[in-house]
Amino acid sequence: NTVHAAVNGMNNDFTKATWLMGTHVDVAYPGGIKAYTLFHNPTDKTTLDFVECVFDKGQTSHNAQHLAAVLAQNSQQGKKVKWVAHSQGAIIFCSALEHYRIKYGKPLTGQQLAIHGSGSNIDRLKLAAKNTGMTINNVRNNPYDLVPNVGGGNDLSASSLARSLSFMGKVFGSNAGLSPHTLPFLGLKTYATQLQLLGKRNEATKVRTFI
Repeated sequence: NTVHAAVNGMNNDFTKATWLMGTHVDVAYPGGIKAYTLFHNPTDKTTLDFVECVFDKGQTSHNAQHLAAVLAQNSQQGKKVKWVAHSQGAIIFCSALEHYRIKYGKPLTGQQLAIHGSGSNIDRLKLAAKNTGMTINNVRNNPYDLVPNVGGGNDLSASSLARSLSFMGKVFGSNAGLSPHTLPFLGLKTYATQLQLLGKRNEATKVRTFI
């Protein structure tokens, strides 16, 4: 019953997914959002979550089938929904759109999607969205983020691999402010400032040099 909705990524229990995806929605669609709907992708811990990611890139999980049904219901009821998909959520969304096209088919012209820290290949996701009539309004991927660069196969160049590997520990670390993946990407200047304020001056200098 909300205009905004979101699908979370790996290692997000319900509590974490609630506040984190609220932050992503607020960045993707600024303007004083009071409520959003969380399509919760429950965590089964890192290993099984990773298996789910691989599965959804070739098959269609129950999560993706459920999301496709939600998209279909929104379409049938004429709802205009602004979605955000983060990390594994982008993989689930891509799989859901591909499943939706086969099973339902009606254009999703009233719904739109913002992609953050995509675990899915962006070109594949954009094609799936185009084939269903859904609008993709923005993509936010940090150039230092292992997940979209390597996991999503969006930038496998030597320089991207070097950046991704040098910051890999921060992706899987517990400090959301240091991570190039967890919080919404607000630009490299902002990320460099975050690193410096949290005491990581060498890393902040690396990012500024890259800029």
